[in-house]
Amino acid sequence: MATAAKLVWDNAAAWGILCPQMFNSTFLDPFGKHAQIRAVTARFFALTNRMHKMFSDWAQRSPGHLTFDFFNYLSLDFLDKYRARNLRSGKEMPELLADARQNMSTIEELAQVLFLIAVEGVMPEQLHRFRDIWLNAWQIGLNPERWEADGLFAPESAPRDLSPIREQIRALLRTRSEDSQADLEQTKHALAQM
Repeated sequence: MATAAKLVWDNAAAWGILCPQMFNSTFLDPFGKHAQIRAVTARFFALTNRMHKMFSDWAQRSPGHLTFDFFNYLSLDFLDKYRARNLRSGKEMPELLADARQNMSTIEELAQVLFLIAVEGVMPEQLHRFRDIWLNAWQIGLNPERWEADGLFAPESAPRDLSPIREQIRALLRTRSEDSQADLEQTKHALAQM
């Protein structure tokens, strides 16, 4: 599950941070377009380092509680729209800067959603700490003993609704206990047919 989540993250990073600049030739622009965009997206790199550490910890600690059959990334409406908006050329700087700000907001929301899914998969007993709460995404990690000291519960941005992204991703997942229950029902049904 951690790998599937990392791929969602990596796609969002590529489509929202790198591709708009590639599609609009800002990396090598002599007029400072890249610097203007970088001023908006600079915090992404600290966040992605934190997320990659979380994905690694998640993969190592996961008991396999959460799983999926097929993870169709483009069935995630938010990600499909995000991709379509960002993989376009011919944008002027005001639109590129507006997109960069919107992309950073989406990335921050995605980080929180993936963190909450990781907590559900690795330490579901901790989920009670995250009811209707907005987090400091730049302090995400899977060590509950560090959450307070690192500032996880001290966000720097205004709260937003995470439910659209969370519901879309969570709809692709199931718990192993759901599998066990389905297997039990199938076995009961098969036995009743004998």
